[in-house]
Formats: sequence, C-alpha cells, structure tokens
Amino acid sequence: MKNDNSNIYKSTIFRGISLNYLHLLLTGASLIVLTPIMLEYLGKSGYGLWSAFIGVIGYFGLLNFGFQTATAKYTAEYSALKNFDHLSKIISTILVLFIFISLIISLFTVGFSSYVVSLLNAPPDLVWQGKIAFILLGLAVAVRISGSVVGNVIYGHERVALLKGFGIIQIASNFTLTVIFLMTGLGLIGVGLAFLTSLIILTFLYVIHLNSANYIEKINPKLYSYTTLKEIAPYSLRSFILNLTSRILYQTDNIVIAIFKGPASVSSYAVAYNLMFNMTYLASVISETIFPRFSSLYALQDRNTLRSIFLETTKLSAGIGSIIALFLLLEGTHFLNLWVGESNTVDNVTLTMFALMSIIHTAFTPAGLMLQGIGENKGFTISESINAILNIILSIILIMNYGVWGVAAATLISHIITSTWVVPLLASKHIGLPITEYIAQGIAKPTLLILPTLLTRQLLNTILPMANIFAEIAVSFCTIAFIYVPLFYIFALTNQERIKYKEYVSTLIKK
Repeated sequence: MKNDNSNIYKSTIFRGISLNYLHLLLTGASLIVLTPIMLEYLGKSGYGLWSAFIGVIGYFGLLNFGFQTATAKYTAEYSALKNFDHLSKIISTILVLFIFISLIISLFTVGFSSYVVSLLNAPPDLVWQGKIAFILLGLAVAVRISGSVVGNVIYGHERVALLKGFGIIQIASNFTLTVIFLMTGLGLIGVGLAFLTSLIILTFLYVIHLNSANYIEKINPKLYSYTTLKEIAPYSLRSFILNLTSRILYQTDNIVIAIFKGPASVSSYAVAYNLMFNMTYLASVISETIFPRFSSLYALQDRNTLRSIFLETTKLSAGIGSIIALFLLLEGTHFLNLWVGESNTVDNVTLTMFALMSIIHTAFTPAGLMLQGIGENKGFTISESINAILNIILSIILIMNYGVWGVAAATLISHIITSTWVVPLLASKHIGLPITEYIAQGIAKPTLLILPTLLTRQLLNTILPMANIFAEIAVSFCTIAFIYVPLFYIFALTNQERIKYKEYVSTLIKK
C-alpha cells in the first residue's frame, strides 16, 4: 500500500468521517424530536418503562463478547494480507456463534418478559404492552447482533461512509415508523415494533451490499471451526472486558449518586454528564473511522504511515476535546441554565471536572482504539480494568466525604492514575513512536492553546461587560472560533497538514 493511499486526508476517509458526523447529528435530532412525541402518546409511565427497558437490554449488547470488534479487526488485517481463506473461516465462525447467542437472547426475553415488567413496577394498564414491547426489543437486539457480523465486515473493508449511510436509513425508518405506529395507537408495542423493523431493514441492506460487492472472502456456516474460535477468542474476550469496563466507567456514576445521595441528586449531574459525554463523540468519530486502517497498516508493517495517521488523529481529537473543554469552562453553566433551568444545573467544580475529562477522553481515545486495531490490547485491558475498579472505590469514598462532585473527581483521578499514562506508553511502544513526540505534537500543542483562549475571553469580559447571557455565550463562541481555531491551525498543525486541510475544504466547496 502506498503512503498516499493510507493518509487520513484521502477522500474515502473524509467521506467516512463526514457521514459519521451526519449520522451522529441525525441520531441527536431524532432523539430530541421523538422524546416529546413519545411522552405525549405513551405518557410519563409508558415513556419511563421504555427507558428502563433500554437500560436493561443495553447489557445484552455485551453478549457479543468482543467478537464484533474482532470481525472488523481481522477483516482489515487479513484483507490487507490477502489471506481470504482464513478470513472466511473467522467470519463464518463468528456468524454461527452470533446466531446461537441471538437465539439465547430471544428465548430469554420471551421467558422472562413477565418478570422484567414486574421488576420494573409497570402500571397494570401497561403490563401486557410492556411484555410484548420487551420481547420485541429483545428480538431487535438479537437481529442487531447477528447482522453486526456483516456490518463489521463492511467496516473492516473501510467502507465507513456506506456503513453510516445505511445507519442513517435505519434512523430515518425507526423515526418514521415510531411516529406512524404511535399515531395509530399501538403504544409501547409500536415503539418496539418500529425499532425491530428498522434493524431488519438495516441487516437487509448489509446483506444486499455483501452480495453485490464481490468481496473475496465468503460467509458460509459450513466453514465454522472450533479451532478458529479458540484462535480469536483471547483478543475478543479482552475486547469484551474493555466494553464491560467502559460501561462501568461511564455509566455507574448515577447509580452511586442515587444510592448515597438519593435519586433527586442524580438529575443535574446526569444532564451535564450526558452533555459532555455526547459532545466527545465529535472526536471519537475520527478514531472510529480510522480503526480499520490501523489494523491493515499494522498487518502490512507500514509503521511510518501508521505513526503519521495515529499522530494526526490524536492531534485532531485533542483539538476537539479542547474546544469542548473551553465551552464547558466558559459557558457550561449559562448553557445548562437556559436548557434545563438553574435548579438542574451542576456546580462549577463538577463542570470543571467534566471539562478536564473531556480532554482526557478525546485525547487518549485514539491510543486505545489503535491498540485494539493492531491486536495489542492486553495491557490496555488490564489498565482499564484497574481504572474501573478504582473508579468505583473512589466514587464511594469521595461522595461520602465531598458530595456529588466527588464522583466526578473519582472518575478523573482514576483515569489519571491508570489509563492516561499507561495507554499512551503502550501505543507509542508498539508502533515505535517516541513518547516525547507523541506528547508534544499530539497532546501538548492542542491543549496548551486553551490558556491563551481563556485569557482572551477574560480580557474581553473585563473590557466589554456583557448585558445578558445570550451575549456572553455569543462572545465565548466567537472567542473559540477566532482565537483557539486559528491558533490550532497555525501552531498545532504542520505545514503539510495545513495544505491537506485546504485541499479537503476546496474539494467540499466544489462539491
């Protein structure tokens, strides 16, 4: 593979990133629009029950045991090496495993639907609907797991734009069908049926593409091999543990707060946390798009290109994380006050913790995904496991002594002690990138530019006191746009990177 063809600024990669962002935007827009519609037709109890179902069924996604990630990783790797016979065995083996898992999930949701509805205290008038809706949701997860095999084959071939295009169709179909079914009086059952149907459509699109794309590898259940399963199991199980630790790290804060401070203390924390965490997807999109390329370049032993792509991806992610941090530090409180009201806004200390977490999460995500992509995820798994355990322990200790903000501090401290230094060291070691270059070019330059931006905003506040909140928010956005972004362009990017950005922008304008 030529160096040119593996650069992240090539059109195929940028199309993938662009479609990924569009997918993310439509997901958020769909959520914003659908929420009031569902509340109107389902009522608070029905909407709450559906939300609880989503929370329960979310854990079923872990039952892919990391083999989803393995599918994409090995597709990229063995396609690059032209070893299609072995790749066919791997994909076919995972498909058979996933079909079995899907059958188990389907049987479980049918058998335990009554128990789950009872456990979640469903109102009497929603018991029957709740049972059917939970079964439909379980079937939807089963379809998603089985279909993910084909989806990750497409992902492994770096057809990210196509994959996200299919995802956009799924979002649109789910939105449309949900509205139609609610308006026809199907209630919870309609919401579950819409979700299931949209995933069937998505899987159908995957299969149609697979049959028409003429990929050399073949998917055939007869190629299932227990030996192959044993071969890929260690990597997959480490990926499973990473998924589990991620859920513990990023989805247990609310539980800890509810236990020690009561449910009423959760809302303001959850709103601000969800805002921060969802904003970090703006950076994660880049790493997720590049993931298959990490695998293929490592397999081809093209370390120079791999180092270049990794460093550029880290720099872009750290830049986006810095912008998120600036927004939270400058206008997080004002924005939350306008959005959810002052009574549902967290204190400034907690918001500062979230700002720091946004930098850590975005800046070091590329290192974690790169380790996953090249198959060197053992040390990463150990680090994240210790991180998760430490996070829970510190959360309990700090919330009892310092209140809710102690939970945010626990997440920050546990990351600093473990993954924030372990993961970059491992990533740099495996691809031969000097850690000093990684820190200086990928992390330090983008994040240090936060300081002059903050100072400029403070100076403007002194010289030109704002008349209202809207003016303050507008000035802060302008400061970020006209101070941080130009500084990033001038001081963080190399001359070669600036040329590539100009070329990409010119291409977009022409289109």
